[in-house]
Amino acid sequence: MAVVEKTVDIIGDEAFSDMILAKAVPENYPVDMYDDLATSLREYALYAMTGLQSVRFTSVTKVGNYALANCASLKSIEMEKCTQVGDNAFYDCLELDSVEMPLLQSATTRSFALSSANGQDKLKTLNLPKLSSFGGSMLANRKNLETVVAPKATQVGVNSFYGCTSLTQIDLPSVVTVNSEPFKNCTGLQVINFGKTVTSMNASAFGSMPDGVIINVPWAEDEVSGAPWGGTGVIINYDVPYSGTVPMPT
Repeated sequence: MAVVEKTVDIIGDEAFSDMILAKAVPENYPVDMYDDLATSLREYALYAMTGLQSVRFTSVTKVGNYALANCASLKSIEMEKCTQVGDNAFYDCLELDSVEMPLLQSATTRSFALSSANGQDKLKTLNLPKLSSFGGSMLANRKNLETVVAPKATQVGVNSFYGCTSLTQIDLPSVVTVNSEPFKNCTGLQVINFGKTVTSMNASAFGSMPDGVIINVPWAEDEVSGAPWGGTGVIINYDVPYSGTVPMPT
């Protein structure tokens, strides 16, 4: 087990980048990292640590670009105080199956994405109760992702859910802005439930989606301009009160 000493305050740029842990420990040996004082993981801090299986940072509030990208064996992330993750922060973490980041507010481009929908990913549930926006391609190619809970998210970015083929329902009670084709290639998608907060909908918001997807919106047809916002095969039901599985935030 690799342990970061409690005297560490910041894990800096590329601190452990490209470490081949198999040279230090037997191949496939479980390697974990724990720290309760570090407040920041900077860019590339733990990049490509291929033997790393779990991380727990109790005081980290910010994760930089590529900080844990390409950690091919990483299974669990626990960061109870983290509010911000950068571009590609957990990109191509194929084995990831547990994310505990209850205070996460901002997740930017490709932060949890995979490079291709190869079916190896394990992440099925993502619960981010404080998330304010889905970054562009944030969850791209997470083809085994079944449930996303983000009741306070106000923005959905370009291709945010690209290729999430196991998603059947998405509940977005607080979304204000929807960008271009966030649900592109979500071939299993059946229902999207919106709250009444939407004020801006990209003309291609529902483009590249399977025919027959039901989109329930609690506003009248003329309230948000540009309908039907792309996706000629989708079914838009107007004046439907929000009734999704994600509760409206209080």
